[in-house]
Amino acid sequence: MRSIEIFEPVSGIWCVRHRPTRSCAYIVKTSPGALVIDTGPDRSASGLMMGLQGARVGLSSVHALVLTDVHADRAEGAAAFHERSGTKVYYSRTATGVTYLSVERFIGDGDLIEGRLEVLATPGPTPGHLSYYLRSHGALFHGDSSPSAAAKRAHSELEWLLPGRGRPLTRVELDLASRTR
Repeated sequence: MRSIEIFEPVSGIWCVRHRPTRSCAYIVKTSPGALVIDTGPDRSASGLMMGLQGARVGLSSVHALVLTDVHADRAEGAAAFHERSGTKVYYSRTATGVTYLSVERFIGDGDLIEGRLEVLATPGPTPGHLSYYLRSHGALFHGDSSPSAAAKRAHSELEWLLPGRGRPLTRVELDLASRTR
């Protein structure tokens, strides 16, 4: 059984990190409700369900599930989560490997989800990889894309880099890391 870690790296944004893979799903509290970015590698989505409890978000208040890619470490629990919640699911039309997942609408570069989450096409390990920028928090959810490549696409107000694997970074940490290389 995988263990999970649930924490709030940014006010209103909760990370559900699965161990040992360190794959992350995110819960973004909105007013009202919430958005979920990726589900993680747990086919049953039970880790994400525990994350919703930890963040005090009811399943029926989740407005949307957005996927950075459809690789197993990001989206393995997407079908189970959709089945439980009935929430809208968004991902790239060019994503490969998902034939079992209902989609509300295919999305691409420049789209806006729920009036707040900006879609950025970013290179990643699978076709159709997307990142998402949440301007209200200065937060970039970049899945498996390179953080520096994704940050170049985001706006000057960027404060947080929230990866699909590992730990959240501030923009200052990313800038320091790139200068030491």
